[in-house]
Amino acid sequence: MDELGSGVLNVNKYLPVYVPGKKPQFIEGNSFNMIIPLDEKLIEEFDRVERYLKRLKEAGLIEFRGAPKSGGYYLIKMVKH
Repeated sequence: MDELGSGVLNVNKYLPVYVPGKKPQFIEGNSFNMIIPLDEKLIEEFDRVERYLKRLKEAGLIEFRGAPKSGGYYLIKMVKH
């Protein structure tokens, strides 16, 4: 008997909070795939955040540090005071 992983359980638990009425798709094959439906408003929020990050980087106020999956944005030291 296969057990559900924590990722599958979390998707089922939290997806209704962000996109009520939508259901994820779980596809088993050679690899396991998950399709998560997103609401248009949520996509617009992601786009807005990306625009603000781009402006802050261009202004020299923030920089990205670390690996692409685990890194993050940081204030540049000279701006902190």
